[in-house]
Amino acid sequence: EDLNSNYFRFAQLFVATHLFAGFAPYLKDKNDGRLWEFNKSIFLRFLLSTLYTSVLTGGLFICLGSLKGLFGIPVSANTFLITFILCAFIFHPIHFLTGVPAKYEEINEYPRPLWVFCQNLLIPLIAVFGTILVVYGVTIVATLNWPKGLITLLVSTFSVVGMLTIVLIDPLIRNDKSWFRKFSSYFYLAQILLACLMLAAIYRRTAEYGVTESRYVVILVSAWLILIGLFFLIRKNQTLKLIPMSLCVLTLITTYGPWSAHSVSLRSEKKRLEKILTEYQVLVKGKLNKDHKVLPYKVGNDISSLILYIYNHHGSAPVADWITDKSKNRQQFYVEANLPEYYSNSQYFSFNDPMLGDSITIAGYKKLTSFNLMPNTRKDIDHLSLRLNTGSLEIYSDDKLVLKKTTTELMKLSGITNETRYSGKKILLNVEDPRLMLWLTSGSGNMGEEKDNSLQSLTGMIFY
Repeated sequence: EDLNSNYFRFAQLFVATHLFAGFAPYLKDKNDGRLWEFNKSIFLRFLLSTLYTSVLTGGLFICLGSLKGLFGIPVSANTFLITFILCAFIFHPIHFLTGVPAKYEEINEYPRPLWVFCQNLLIPLIAVFGTILVVYGVTIVATLNWPKGLITLLVSTFSVVGMLTIVLIDPLIRNDKSWFRKFSSYFYLAQILLACLMLAAIYRRTAEYGVTESRYVVILVSAWLILIGLFFLIRKNQTLKLIPMSLCVLTLITTYGPWSAHSVSLRSEKKRLEKILTEYQVLVKGKLNKDHKVLPYKVGNDISSLILYIYNHHGSAPVADWITDKSKNRQQFYVEANLPEYYSNSQYFSFNDPMLGDSITIAGYKKLTSFNLMPNTRKDIDHLSLRLNTGSLEIYSDDKLVLKKTTTELMKLSGITNETRYSGKKILLNVEDPRLMLWLTSGSGNMGEEKDNSLQSLTGMIFY
């Protein structure tokens, strides 16, 4: 397996263990007051340890820099790295753990500054933000449009900040403070509605591009937000530790096994890749085939993205049986499949067709001027103005537009395609009023979907 998969699993285990530490000491304790006080204490201790570690690390860095600057003592970059590692991974954990309380009694009085902060600042901001998202969700449903991909990030932010706020005000909710209890009900209801919206957004991405680890997490978190919201709405006064406990269990059970993010994403992306390769005869009877159909740009781009994802996140094993060469590496995959290694959304193209051996009729023209245009530049020649935008070439005569050609039109005139993007021919363009001729001898740009085609340079001559 590739390191990326190990990193993802490490992140899952990292989150699970930290969640476990938050409720483990009070697993059998039904008093949420002691659990809240314990977590407040270790959170403040973590912030204090981070401050101490930052000051210590910065001070040692200054001392090491002084030795080098004042006395000329050589201090390598590794020395700074080792210093950081010792401070961050030795000093910080020791300082933090020495301050972890053995036990805590229930909170006697809720901190007044925290009360003011939550009631006057945090809760109103969350309420406004949540209202904006809910109104957007209602608009999406009313207009029958798909939600934008940005909604996933916004709903996740709303849920994380809202959940932390619920944890902060839990003692006030349990003490029947009406303002805070009403907020918690509003939050859970909004969270359920927005999580459904997030599921709709990720469903569209998944239907088009399959399941990856990140999309798997979004689906999982959306489902968890809906269930936890429903549970707290239906059953009031539930224990606070249900939130970290359920998240911890969910994270652990999805780290390994056929239902894990790693396994589900691999099956989804490999199935999608196999379907495309088979459809275009790149994969025949379980082996890569060089004599296949010509692939449209979008299909080639999808194949390239899928291969890159599988090799980066799952290694060569999932597609090893398709390759006959023993190396099984990604480059060999492209060789045996007779595919370019990289399709990108901005694939480079150029044409450079010298005039040697060519002739054109110049009768009727009085002047000749050469030009070399870059994006968003112009060249003024007498009464003419040549302007190159990223998406088109325009010529004005006395500020009147007399010729406009888009990047896509110029590519077609030059004969540039995905297969012949380095062997285009020069282009002749004529205008009757005023009479002029444009000879484009070389150019370059980026090609992809038609709307993404763009020009980077254009060279030629104008007869007028």
